Amino acid sequence: MQGTLNVDINLIKRYSQNKRRKELFALAIWCHIQHVNATIFDFTVTRARKELSIGKAKAERLLDDAREDPIFRFNGTTIRAGSFRDYTIKYTRKQRRYCSAVVKAIKFDTEHKYALKELYNLINEILTLFPIAAKEDKDCLPQRGGLDNRCVQKPCDAKSRTLTLRKFCQNNGMSVSSCHRLLAELAKGGKIRKSPSLQHTVISGEHKDEIEISIRRAGLMNYTFKHNGLIYIIIPCSYSILSRDVTESYKHKIYGYHKDYTHGQKRNSTIPQLCGY
Repeated sequence: MQGTLNVDINLIKRYSQNKRRKELFALAIWCHIQHVNATIFDFTVTRARKELSIGKAKAERLLDDAREDPIFRFNGTTIRAGSFRDYTIKYTRKQRRYCSAVVKAIKFDTEHKYALKELYNLINEILTLFPIAAKEDKDCLPQRGGLDNRCVQKPCDAKSRTLTLRKFCQNNGMSVSSCHRLLAELAKGGKIRKSPSLQHTVISGEHKDEIEISIRRAGLMNYTFKHNGLIYIIIPCSYSILSRDVTESYKHKIYGYHKDYTHGQKRNSTIPQLCGY
């Protein structure tokens, strides 16, 4: 049976500092996949080793970290993972209260036995694909242009002048080599499209008109650097997501949202009740 788990992106980012924190959050995801109430009874070191496919040392360390983390609750050998929702109260322009978050919809198979390593790799993939999906969504927003108020559609491609490899590493908490390897695997797997290599343009510093034309053609604000009287313009790789399912899995979710009008009759919103009001 297929299921869907909506996870707050900001919550994932809070656990992206290092591998140990991401493995802890992978345990929380595993608890939600196993049961609807995310409660596991008789969760001992032996059971953790067996069901998560990990060693004894990692199982003991994982349980010790879970006991000190606020997202988990322990009652003897019973462990319960907290909700992935964001309960921050927000207000509309009409001062109506609601709760919302940018979430990742994780598709999972209830009959599949997920190992900790598999969920850890999933977290790295989510954190790596999110900046590309967010940048594409921003680039595709209609922009007002001219006096005739026509909407101009911007190109749907994540330019890596804002998505450099270093920024990917800052977002997913991985090293440069690991992040580069993951992007190559995603490109090979057909999930993203990546330009083959960096493009370099070298111009003499005396040709100012040619420099301005090259900078404008590259879509940059300025040249990259200057060395020995030569101007270097570097266009890094660009990234785009090929699968529409991956793009649509990142969405802005309003918890408890429904239309205020049903069959022409207005009804009260349930959002305040869901938020504890």
